[in-house]
Amino acid sequence: MFGAIAMLCAVLALAGCSSSENTVTRNIRVIAQAEVNGKIVEGSAVMGTRWTSDGKKHGRMYIKTNAEAVALELPNLGTVYIINAYMTDNRRTNGNYWAFQILDSFGMKANGKLGDFPKLRALEGRYPVRPIGGNAKLLPLMVAFRDEAKRETLFEVKPADFPRLFGSNVRFKGMWFEFTDDAPTDSGFRDRLPVMWKANPSYRETFPLRDASGKLIPGVDKGFPQKVAPGDFYRRGY
Repeated sequence: MFGAIAMLCAVLALAGCSSSENTVTRNIRVIAQAEVNGKIVEGSAVMGTRWTSDGKKHGRMYIKTNAEAVALELPNLGTVYIINAYMTDNRRTNGNYWAFQILDSFGMKANGKLGDFPKLRALEGRYPVRPIGGNAKLLPLMVAFRDEAKRETLFEVKPADFPRLFGSNVRFKGMWFEFTDDAPTDSGFRDRLPVMWKANPSYRETFPLRDASGKLIPGVDKGFPQKVAPGDFYRRGY
C-alpha cells in the first residue's frame, strides 16, 4: 500500500499538481476610514487569496478568493460597503479586486506567474490602496443602499462624494491593506443582506432579465447595479 501511495505522489509531482511551490496563499486586512463630525470611524475585513500555477514557467494561473465586503458604518447615516469588485469605464463591474490590487501594487501583472511566488510569500507590511494601473476609476467599488431591503436602491459611492451623499461633515479618509496571518473574516453577510442572494419582486421589475420582446438579456449587457453579484459581498472560493 505504501509503495502504491508513493508512486501516485511521484506521478502527481511530475504533473506539477501537488507541490506547495506551485501554490501561494496570502491574507490581507483591508481597512477603510471616514471622518464623521470630527471623529474617525473605521471598518475592516480580512481577505484571502490563493494563487495556484499549473507548474509551467509561463503556464496558467488560477486565482481563488475568500473575501467579504468591508462594512464602513457611518453613525446614523448608513453603511458604505467596499466590495471585492471594481467598475470599468463602460459601467460594468468585475470581481476579484483584491487579488489584482496585490499584484499591481508590487509590479506583478495579469493573474501573476510562477516566478512571482517568492515575492508574494515574502510580502509584509501595510500599504495604501492605490488605483490599479493608475486609473482612478479602478479603485475598489464602494456602494450603499437607500433601503437595504431593496436591491434596486444600491448606488455607487465615490470617495469625493461622501460630503454630498452623507453631509458636509462627512469625509472619506482613506483605505489600506496589510498582510496578516489572521483568517479571512466571516461576518454573516448572507444574514445581513439577504436581498443580494434573493432578488425581490421590485428588483425584477426595475431590472428585468428579459427585454421587451421576452429575449433573455446576456450577462455582458447588464451594467451597474445588475452586475453586482452576491460573490462581490461574500465569497468562499477555497
